[in-house]
Formats: sequence, C-alpha cells, structure tokens
Amino acid sequence: MALILMPARLGAQPATVPTNPSQTTPPPGQTTAPPVEYSVDVSLVEVDAVVTDANGRVIRDLKASDFQVLEDGKPQTIDRVSFVEIPIERGEARVPAKAATDVQSNLRRFEGRLYVLLLDDLHTAAARSKRVRAAAREFVEHSLEPGDLAAVVHISDGRDSQDFTTDRHLLLASIDRFAGRQLRSQTLNEIDQYNRELLFSGRTPEKLTDLDEGPRAHDARTTFDVIAGIASRRAPVKRRRKSLLWF
Repeated sequence: MALILMPARLGAQPATVPTNPSQTTPPPGQTTAPPVEYSVDVSLVEVDAVVTDANGRVIRDLKASDFQVLEDGKPQTIDRVSFVEIPIERGEARVPAKAATDVQSNLRRFEGRLYVLLLDDLHTAAARSKRVRAAAREFVEHSLEPGDLAAVVHISDGRDSQDFTTDRHLLLASIDRFAGRQLRSQTLNEIDQYNRELLFSGRTPEKLTDLDEGPRAHDARTTFDVIAGIASRRAPVKRRRKSLLWF
C-alpha cells in the first residue's frame, strides 16, 4: 500500500509577453512587433509514502494538504495525491500449477507488481552461468507473490526469453536455459599479446591492444539498448510497481 505524491518543482506554462505592454494600438502606418514567447520546463517528480497510525494500519483518506515535501529545505508544490493499494496474498495460498500455461484471463483485474528479470549473458562468463541461474531462481521461488507478473529476458537470444506470466514453471524453465557467453577479458588478451611478442621477438611490446575491443563495445551498446527498450515499453503501465532486475 502506498501513496503517490507528485510535487511539481516549477509549475509554469509557455507565456506570451507583448514587447510594449502600454501600447495597445500601433500608430497609423506602423505595424506591431511580433510577440515574444518563452517556455519554462516543468519537472514532475513521483514520491512514494506509506502512512500508518499508531497500530500500524494504513491511513487511506489523506489529502495533499496533509503532506509537506521539501527540497534543499524549500517547500515544493504538491500537484496531486493518489492512493495505490497492491494486495498481498499469503504465501500459503500459493498452489503449484499442474501444467505450465501462458493463458491469461481478464475476469480479475491485475493488481500485482511487474518484474522483468534481465539475464545478461553478454557480460556473464560461462563459468558463472550457474550462479546467475541460482540467483534468478531464488527471486522467482521466494520473492514473487501470487498476484505478480514477471518476464525473463535473455539479451542475446530472445528465443530463450519468457513473456509476462504468473506461472513460475515457465519462468524457471527460461532461467534454466541461460548460459553466459562473455568475451574473454581485456587483461587476458593483453597478457597473451605480451607473451607472444616476448616469445617470438625477444622484446617487450611497446603497446598492448585489446583484440576484442570492438565486439566488447558492441555488447555494451546492445545491453543498454535492451534496457532502454524494456523501460519504454513498460512506461505506459500506470499505478503499478515495476522493477527491472539485472543479473
């Protein structure tokens, strides 16, 4: 349960200012100068708050006037306040599915959280694949609530990914298909170059280069492009808790 506060740091709209406010009509034969326009940027910040009484019960009927938001000691304007309730089911209510399915129903409104598990195989060494799978499985098995939706995204191979589902079997199956394929480290590449140069020429190289520098930069761009794509596609989903977990 949470309250959403959206304080506007500066509330201003584009305005039109006449060049000479005292001059309402131009002299005969003279035209007025075009108006001067200026724009002001507005930053809208979302702040979460949980307010409870002395017995720990959530207070639901609060208004904007009940809050004060400060930035660097200065009060900020609160644009709106809305109450968001995310029901949490007891863990005992979880019933293992008999058969994996991606079928979703709209008979019951979705009120849970959205999670995206990003499995970064481009920056995970093959020998560490098991550790990533174990961490991702731990989250699915022990942190997901029955009403939550989760998806698994493999950066380099979308065929191994799993779209949003509440079925843990499908999520775990996708996680188990993960395998790291990180490029060899820059340090090892430079050590090999050093040893080859010393072996064949008897001299130490003046400059060491990373043979995988280009592919390494490509992998980094690919990863952040995937993250940006996930963020843009989830942005239209309002009043839901959304999280990206990067493994």
